[in-house]
Amino acid sequence: MQALSSRAPGRLEIIDLLLENGLDRKQALLPTLLKPDALTPTGLQNARALYEHSNYGAQSELVLRLGTHLTGDKNLDLWDSMTACLYRSSQGLQAIEVAALLGDAELVAHLRGKGMAFPARPLECRWASSHGRGSARVSFADGQAHVLAGAVGR
Repeated sequence: MQALSSRAPGRLEIIDLLLENGLDRKQALLPTLLKPDALTPTGLQNARALYEHSNYGAQSELVLRLGTHLTGDKNLDLWDSMTACLYRSSQGLQAIEVAALLGDAELVAHLRGKGMAFPARPLECRWASSHGRGSARVSFADGQAHVLAGAVGR
């Protein structure tokens, strides 16, 4: 995850080395971020859209707390909660999906050039509890992430 979320020079070369040395292109990732500077404005915007469109706030406070790593940074906790929901509902995220959710067009193009493609399965955050239910989907038109509202209710 550090290589995917890094903005450091040489990050693409590090990713290339990982791919050349056996990193599975379809590896299921849980994209937890630990440093505030790893979360891009686009990544935060997508996390907020997932939260709103999936009605995630309707869950009990206890469930919301258990779903976070409690980093002390509300934006990181939001990202981590939403990507954990995507992970649970869609059996993980692939590197190209993480790059698109973070809004990293350069990395998306680079991964496409290395033969990666967006999976055919939908990327979705679904939840249900005694407090309600909700879902939101992510579409990857033109290599960019677009959050779409799903079913919500009680």
